[in-house]
Amino acid sequence: MGLMGVFGFNKGGSKKKQTPVPLPKNPLGEVTGYFRKVHAAVIKILRGSLEKGQEIWIKGHTTDLRMVVDSLQVDRKPIAKAEKGQIIGLKVAKRVRHGDKVFFASEIEAAMKAARAAKPGVKKTAQKKSAKPKPRAKSKPKAKKKKK
Repeated sequence: MGLMGVFGFNKGGSKKKQTPVPLPKNPLGEVTGYFRKVHAAVIKILRGSLEKGQEIWIKGHTTDLRMVVDSLQVDRKPIAKAEKGQIIGLKVAKRVRHGDKVFFASEIEAAMKAARAAKPGVKKTAQKKSAKPKPRAKSKPKAKKKKK
């Protein structure tokens, strides 16, 4: 069991379909590459900064990875903090793809909370008594063609 399993993230098994959550408009960064053998993502920081210990969420068309940053590198040298404009290497638990967006986990959680709060409850409206469904007309069975 990897580090992600300890924290309860990315456990498989749930086949329940989730409703899409609108993502924040400006991501923290964007994935520009992935190294399969070392499980490292190349990420360009687009705004703010990223530090070790912060929780991020990488979202893409087929990617949904939530993790705590434990390894940041620039030119194969470990760093503690990445600033806007830097291209960094980040150790990841799963495959990520070019174009995936990187967000702080707290931003996604806030968007999810706002989406749940904005979703109105289902209200039952009183139906009119005269609005009864009309019975469907029955169709006649087709006659079979005779073979010669």
